[in-house]
Amino acid sequence: MPVTIVSKGYDSAVDNVVLWLTYFFKMTVLRIGADNNIHFRSFSLNNLDKIEISNAYDVKVDLGSCTAIWIHGCDYIFQTCEEVDDFDIKQQVEQQISQDYSAIFFSYIQFLHAFCPNVKVIGEFSDFTQRKIYQLLVAKNVGLAIPDSDIITDYDYLLALFKKRELITKSVQNSVYINTSKILVSGQRTENISASNVNLHEGIFHPSFVQHKIEKLYELRVFIFQNIIYSLAIFSQFDSSTRTDYRTWDNDKLRFVPYELPNEVKQRLLSLMNTLKLTTGSIDIIVTPNYEYVFLEINPCGQFSFVSSYCNYYIEKEIAQSLCNSN
Repeated sequence: MPVTIVSKGYDSAVDNVVLWLTYFFKMTVLRIGADNNIHFRSFSLNNLDKIEISNAYDVKVDLGSCTAIWIHGCDYIFQTCEEVDDFDIKQQVEQQISQDYSAIFFSYIQFLHAFCPNVKVIGEFSDFTQRKIYQLLVAKNVGLAIPDSDIITDYDYLLALFKKRELITKSVQNSVYINTSKILVSGQRTENISASNVNLHEGIFHPSFVQHKIEKLYELRVFIFQNIIYSLAIFSQFDSSTRTDYRTWDNDKLRFVPYELPNEVKQRLLSLMNTLKLTTGSIDIIVTPNYEYVFLEINPCGQFSFVSSYCNYYIEKEIAQSLCNSN
């Protein structure tokens, strides 16, 4: 029986899962990427057992015969429209067509998830509506420590906070991405707030997310897949370039080791996953010098390949095995 994987167009971790499925477990896999066209060969609401689709490579699969579907990092299926020549019109037409395809496809996935227990669905497109602020509130509610956090819109309030403690800022939701013919703006890292950020401005600004900068002993990346927890410790505090955000990392400056979480923290993380209705996710945690575990955020489709490779967890094999076990 085939397995369907919906993911970003390029993801090395997903590539490895596909390799395990096809080469080692001899499974048929239909992979749908965010940048790949899919085509509905047939779709009748009166017969949901037979829904034929094909991807950009003309690989055809009857979704009704799939026993497992894994959604990782894709909530929008892009469709092209070669028949329109005008660039501006073409963009808008492609956007509308893509929205229609995405709505049809993910409506079916939702139905499978809710009413077809014989089909294993891991992840869902609604995971991408997760909000950092909501996550923090839920994390606090289940007993996890979180940083002091504020949404601010004026410099007077920012200055008052800055006088009390060191601050960092990060995006409220997704990272900024602006791409035009003249400029490219892209940012996803956490940044320190300096005196120059505060003292040289006044008035009101766009709502911004600031947090108390937590002193860290080390930080953790925790990947959870169907209640199985894989943890990695990242020793990033020794270098100024990685102290605030290890994603500026240089392999030569960071040390990665497997990590065993305390049982109490494990249970609270699983409670968080359950409350957020997530079956998989990557979690960032800071461990303070007092060994307090401070939750930062969870990405339902976050990267896990480096957790797997540095710790020899073989997570990709475990995911493939789970998808196979639905047969």
